Amino acid sequence: MNKTREQIEEELRDLLVTIIDVEPQELKPQAHFYQDLGVDSIKAIEILVAIEKRFKVSIQEKDIEEITTLAKVAEVIYHSLKKRGSS
Repeated sequence: MNKTREQIEEELRDLLVTIIDVEPQELKPQAHFYQDLGVDSIKAIEILVAIEKRFKVSIQEKDIEEITTLAKVAEVIYHSLKKRGSS
């Protein structure tokens, strides 16, 4: 079964809430990890590893700098899963 963007975003929110240690309502789709939520580079690596393990995807180096919000991360995961499903 393919996951929708909304399902991915919800799973991602649950994962990030524990890693970043914020309330779920603070983790809005457009909240910037660094500027709004205080994520530092070490926490960013922790997030990246957790995402790759949870969703079994590999985030490309070129995408790392662009995935700074929940919505953007969900989009990258969605496209990775979709691409993998069509191969």
